[in-house]
Amino acid sequence: MTPKIRSRIRSAIRKIWWMYSDSRKEALKRTKLARGFGWQCEKCRVPTKKPEVDHIEPVGSGSWDGIIERMFCEADGLMVLCKECHKAKGNK
Repeated sequence: MTPKIRSRIRSAIRKIWWMYSDSRKEALKRTKLARGFGWQCEKCRVPTKKPEVDHIEPVGSGSWDGIIERMFCEADGLMVLCKECHKAKGNK
């Protein structure tokens, strides 16, 4: 399987899972601020209106079993970040 096909399959699985993920919903719920003020970034603690939920352990590459196991993690394996912190984490 070519890397391009592998990447497309991984992206499709992620999009489908993400849309219905209870873990994602739980992660967002734990950082929800009162009275509609948005969410709090778990890294810089700044309120954000558009949170981004990221895997603590990168899904990355490797065997399909490893990718699937890391992708379908529990809520404690996810962190809610503001756009800036998510970008900085992704650039590391």
